[in-house]
Amino acid sequence: MPKFYNKITWTVVIGGMALTSTSMIEKILDVLLEKNLNIKLTDEKDGIIGVALVVIGLTYHLLAQKINGLSSRLCG
Repeated sequence: MPKFYNKITWTVVIGGMALTSTSMIEKILDVLLEKNLNIKLTDEKDGIIGVALVVIGLTYHLLAQKINGLSSRLCG
C-alpha cells in the first residue's frame, strides 16, 4: 500500500510539471480571454514556480522516506 507522502509528492510534482509545460489550447485560451475579458491565465513566472514545486516535492519525498526508514529501525 502506498504511503501518504507518496500521494503528496505525486500531487506537487505533477502540479509543478503542469506549470512548466504550456499546451497550444492554453495559449489560444489565454489570447482569447485576454483579448475579450482582459483576463490572463498564465504569466512569465509559471515555469520557475513549476520547477520549484518539482524540487520541493522531490525533496519532501526523500526526507519523508528517510524519516520513515529511521522510525521503522527504531521501532522494530
